[in-house]
Amino acid sequence: WIVASFIVVAVMAVIALGLLEPANIAVLTELKKPQPRPEVIERLMKRFLYSAGVTGAMQVATFVIMTKLASG
Repeated sequence: WIVASFIVVAVMAVIALGLLEPANIAVLTELKKPQPRPEVIERLMKRFLYSAGVTGAMQVATFVIMTKLASG
């Protein structure tokens, strides 16, 4: 279970640093342009929402693993 928890945390870190943060920065830079393109922002936010959903599922998996470890 401990190895599984490490894997889950690693997946969450990769998603956060590799998908969520760059999507936020890209949206901010697109919004600062004189003529921001809504289709670009929409595509980036869809990616952000899917990634956030996967991260939420990984957090639930972390809770399950912690419960298994605590209950023995």
